[in-house]
Amino acid sequence: MTPLDEGQYIFLFVSKGEDKGRYDSRVQSIENGTILIDIPSDVNKSSFRRAIPVGTRLIVTFSVQGESLPYYFVSEVTQIHSDHLAIKYPTKIESKNLREFYRIPVNLNISAYLLGSPESSRAMKCVEVSGNGMVLETDESDLFQKDDKVEIETEIELHGHKHVIQTPGVILRISGSREKAHKTNYVVEFVGISEMDQEKVVQYVFDQQIKQHKMHEM
Repeated sequence: MTPLDEGQYIFLFVSKGEDKGRYDSRVQSIENGTILIDIPSDVNKSSFRRAIPVGTRLIVTFSVQGESLPYYFVSEVTQIHSDHLAIKYPTKIESKNLREFYRIPVNLNISAYLLGSPESSRAMKCVEVSGNGMVLETDESDLFQKDDKVEIETEIELHGHKHVIQTPGVILRISGSREKAHKTNYVVEFVGISEMDQEKVVQYVFDQQIKQHKMHEM
């Protein structure tokens, strides 16, 4: 039995184009492989509703009362009507902790240092990111030790705007890079990241995930 039903409130994530952003909506009905939803409302402009164009790819998420993990699926807008949009019913609806599930390869510039010692800051690359943490790559094999507490700062781009993310973290694992000789990877878990910053990181990961899905389909 599907957890998605009429009246369910949902969030939509669009990764590119004029409609790039995060929206909320509500399921009106489900019929013949199609989900009819209210015209979405931009979460950053509560009074602004947008008829997202046909063909737009979406990540849809929703929560069910009494269940701790959210559901998500990938869909596409198929029709626009005066009071609703039609989107494809997915072949699969999954329930996972999205912050843990999504881990994507990236190439972000990072500065990191031992907590309380900003003078030791080093520039390096972030090669993977999720809502829970990052994998940092550097030439220095003895920069950090397991369980070290560190401070991380980077910049991500969302909807055409740049956002600085600064958060403490802890070194979980250290290993040699599997792809690059003489490089060391430091796996960092975010600790005490602000809800606002984590939301931005999750949104960034969603956006990049949609872009990578599209690239694989080309």
